[in-house]
Amino acid sequence: MEKTNDVTGLYIHVPFCNKICYYCDFCKVIYSEENGDLFLSALTVEAKPYLNYKFDSVYIGGGTPSALNNLQFDQLLKFSKQFLTNDGEFCVELNPEDFSLIKINSLVNHGVNRVSIGVQTFNQKHLAQLNRGHKNQDVISLVDALKKAGIINISVDLIFGYFDQSDQDIIRDLNQVISLDVPHISLYPLTIEPHTFFAVKKIAAQDDEQQYHKYDLISEYLNNHGFERYEVSNFAKNKKYSRHNLKYWKGERYLGLGPGAHGYLENYRYANSKSITSYLKQEFKREVNYLKPKEIEFEYIMLNLRLSSGLNSKTFKEKFNHDFEVTYQTELKQLIEEGLIANKNHQISITNKGIYISNYVISRLTKKLNY
Repeated sequence: MEKTNDVTGLYIHVPFCNKICYYCDFCKVIYSEENGDLFLSALTVEAKPYLNYKFDSVYIGGGTPSALNNLQFDQLLKFSKQFLTNDGEFCVELNPEDFSLIKINSLVNHGVNRVSIGVQTFNQKHLAQLNRGHKNQDVISLVDALKKAGIINISVDLIFGYFDQSDQDIIRDLNQVISLDVPHISLYPLTIEPHTFFAVKKIAAQDDEQQYHKYDLISEYLNNHGFERYEVSNFAKNKKYSRHNLKYWKGERYLGLGPGAHGYLENYRYANSKSITSYLKQEFKREVNYLKPKEIEFEYIMLNLRLSSGLNSKTFKEKFNHDFEVTYQTELKQLIEEGLIANKNHQISITNKGIYISNYVISRLTKKLNY
């Protein structure tokens, strides 16, 4: 195991929901109090090898962490807090329908300083189609209560590009979020994942062209309202970026605990088994993927280019011992001429024109990395 200070982020996956969204393929199961207790016991055992670790970001996601009952939720936060540095970001995902003042008090008491709220849309018809369990007033009440409790670093998740969602629908959603006065918004296109309800029922998302149009509309609209797109799917006001998620995109090391959680340690990535039954029995299984040097290089390029700030070629040279602008000069030149990539003072970034087709841009740029 590598040194503590090499691993700067901790992700904890809570695999419970009170309702299963039709599009979700994350590791989850319907919550029960008994399984909640078993999960907390298993998490304590899994985390034992890391009790001397301190992280400057702790992120509790799911599933739905707030699906736990009040006592379990408090126990989870108390347990997780021990891993946080004094100046760290402590973020928890919440669903609006799980709102309670008791849980908000737990957030405050244990030093949670960032909350991510799963909203997806403010259109009540579309919420029902997605099988979401909240009403718009639940979102408004939760945001208001968080602010009154002193938690103002709030992020809202939205989905776009589904069913018959119109431009007017997405603008109404954006206006509703803007009216909440939160500093961070994450927007994701609907994708139909295997084995989800939508996949089984053969329900399709909007096509790529429609989703690209929606994304372009969203980016322009949020930019005009003071939000900076700092990553493909993430927009922030006043530099209120997600410190934890930036670790993923910058290729930093992080630990993942819980069923289905992923981690990145030394030169390998791992994925915990998605078997919740096994996890609750404290049978911990991991699939480990040791990365070849070319894979590490590709991941570094791919992840950094998701960021609006892009990739710094000088930093790249320090890390990989060769000059990015020389190694990839032919591909860079072509992509710059096509307006898909920009190079400003050795900072390589994908342009607004190329950002929604970033996978295509990156694959062209890195085609010589055959592994």
